[in-house]
Order: sequence, then structure tokens, then C-alpha cells
Amino acid sequence: MKFTSWGNYPKNLNSCYILSKDELPILNLPFLPYGKGRSYGDVCLTRHGCYILTSNKNFILDLDPQNLLLRVEAGVTLKTILELITKHNLFLPVVPGTQHVTVGGAIANDIHGKSHHLHGSFGNNVLSLKLTTSSGTKELCENSQEFRATIGGLGLTGLIQEAVIKLIRIPGTTISQINKVTLTVEETVSVLEELSSSYTYTVSWLDLLSQKFRAIVMGGNFTDSNTGYKKTEKPALSYPFFFKIINNVTLKILNEIYFLLNQRKHTEFLVDYKKFFFPLDIIDNWNRAYGIDGFIQWQSVLPKDAKLLKECIGIIKKSECVPCLCVLKDFGSIQPKGLLSFPQAGYTLAVDFPVSYDTFKLVEELNKFVADAHGKIYLAKDALLKKKEFLKMYPEVNDFVKYKDRNFCSDLWRRLVE
Repeated sequence: MKFTSWGNYPKNLNSCYILSKDELPILNLPFLPYGKGRSYGDVCLTRHGCYILTSNKNFILDLDPQNLLLRVEAGVTLKTILELITKHNLFLPVVPGTQHVTVGGAIANDIHGKSHHLHGSFGNNVLSLKLTTSSGTKELCENSQEFRATIGGLGLTGLIQEAVIKLIRIPGTTISQINKVTLTVEETVSVLEELSSSYTYTVSWLDLLSQKFRAIVMGGNFTDSNTGYKKTEKPALSYPFFFKIINNVTLKILNEIYFLLNQRKHTEFLVDYKKFFFPLDIIDNWNRAYGIDGFIQWQSVLPKDAKLLKECIGIIKKSECVPCLCVLKDFGSIQPKGLLSFPQAGYTLAVDFPVSYDTFKLVEELNKFVADAHGKIYLAKDALLKKKEFLKMYPEVNDFVKYKDRNFCSDLWRRLVE
């Protein structure tokens, strides 16, 4: 079995693995939990260790619609959960850009979504955990320090076995969406803030390949209305092999099409929740479109200052790199529970770059800029951050090491800490 991250960079040829169990076996190799491999850098890779596959721990154990509680095994995917709970007009408070991630991965990376200004990150909605460590299995409640270390703990405090998650009620599975065109960075963050006062979900798409800045800011709310809307369930398309089609020319064409299709939708319109939250899931293995060399998804959070954000975008636009999918969100002010959680008050920018020497140089410059600006790099997507910058961004690592399991390790941890 081959283990990779979603960005297919860096490469890892290690294939040593075991299935998730209630007790850890005695091995002379460090462990690392592995779910669906949907993180982007080396956080889910261990070059000199043994993977613990969580795919066999994938059951929904209990659903309590009245008290809005869900108990699941860590290997279950968000897709499986949503298929069940939406039938009861329930939803997860936080979902990322894909439903093909496990609960264990969502907790270990403390994922975030379009509702952060209201619901915080995924870990903010986890009430308790069952964790297997080298010293045995234990139940963790949300007021313990070991719980805080495990939320956003990169899978290094032990093997998450189960979790209890709080849910939210929704009126229906349709999203009422609105789009607004913005032509400056300042206008974009202003509209994001404006929409966050009346929409549960907000996000903006940026076109950093156009000569002049432009963006589409989107807001959405669940609704029970289906007027003028016909739900169509389309099977996912397949991208079966690595063949690079992402380049400056194709991206400019795709950006132009996307902008033209969305700029006219100034009034609210209805879409299915899957299309709103998980647009890229329509293509299986879309990551292969970047070719065998893979890609870097660089994501940072900067303090809430439009000038800093504009300067950061300026660095990207001046480079020779191709900024592909560019997404901007406002994190609001809700603080995460995890010691190493990524979110903080400010703006988070995520950009895809095909792997190249120019990309490495650009990311190095961007990481230094973020560190100097008192921001952070999202570790679930990182492959190039340096130890000095990491320690500046995540000083809480000094507390975290007290709870890291001695027998768990990842390539990211070796690169940034050891």
C-alpha cells in the first residue's frame, strides 16, 4: 500500500502499516494514525515509522437528535455522517472543503470552515474523546489539558478511537446563497464582514491571475425553501491518472469562466449543500491534475489588517508562480481549544501552487512574511516551514510536548521539532 498526502509532495515510499486496534502493538517503530490522506504536506507521513490505518474503525455509535449529540468512531468520514444526520435535519457545525475526511483527521488537524465566525473550528464542537496511548486507553473531557493537546495535536498524542460531537439543527438541506463581486482587497474583507452578520457561512474566491484584483464573496444559509430549485444528484467524475493540465493559460481560462458564471448572481439563489460546501468533490482525485510532481497548498492566517493581506497578495502576484485556487475567509474572534490549533482572529488565505523551484522560493518568502506579521501557517497543509518560524508561530509547542506520545511521530514533527 502506498501512502501519500493529497498534494503528492513530499514523496514517501514507506508502506509499513497495521489496522487500528484498541491496544497498540509492541514495535520498534514510531506510529502515526492515517485516515484518508487528505492533508496536503507531510503531517500525515512517517518515513521511518508505521501507519495505523483507521479505516476499520468507521461506525456511527450513537445519534441523539433531541440533545444534538453524535458519538462516532474516528475512522468514519464526514460524508457518512452527513448522509445520516441530514435526514434528521441536523448538520455538523464545521465542515471543510471536502467531505472525504475522517473524524480523527478533522480533530487532529482541527479543521475549519465557512462558519468559523459563529461555530469556531471543528475542535470547538467536540465534547469528549477516547484516546489510546502507549500507556493505555482513556476518556478525555473538554476541560483537560490532554484533550486540548489532542485537538489540533497532529495525531501525535495517541490514537483517537471515538469522539462525541455536538450538532446543529437545520431547516433543510438547501443553501440560500448570495454572491457579491469585489474589486479591491479592502472591499473584499469589508463585504466578508458585512455578510458574516447575516449569513452563517461566508467565503471568498480570489482571482490572482487577472491583471486587476477581483473576487467573488459568497454567503449562505440553510433554508427549507425549494421554490424554483430541483435537486439533481450527479455522480463524481474521475481523474484516473497523473497528467498535468494546470498552468498559467488553463487557469486564466478557468478563472474567467468561473467569474462570468458567478458575477451575475447578485440576488439569493438555491443550491444543494454539497455543491456549496464541497464543490471539488465532484471530481475524484482532482489533485492529479497538477501532475506527478504534485502541488503545495499554502495557507496562512494574518492579523485582521487589510494592509497586511494586500501586501501578502502583492508578494504572490509579483512572483513567477501560478496561484491556482485562491480562497479567503474571515476567522472572526472565536478562539480554538487546541494548543496547536491553527485558527486565530484574522484573515486566512489559502492558495494552491504547482511544485517548482520558484514555488519553494515564494513559499519561503511568504512564510517569513507571515512569521514577522505574527500570523501562522496551517500545519495540515505545510511542507516547507522552517523550525525557527514554526517556534515563533506556535510557542504553545513547549506545553504540547508534555502530552505528545513518545511512540508517535510524523515527518512534519521531525522537520520542525526534532
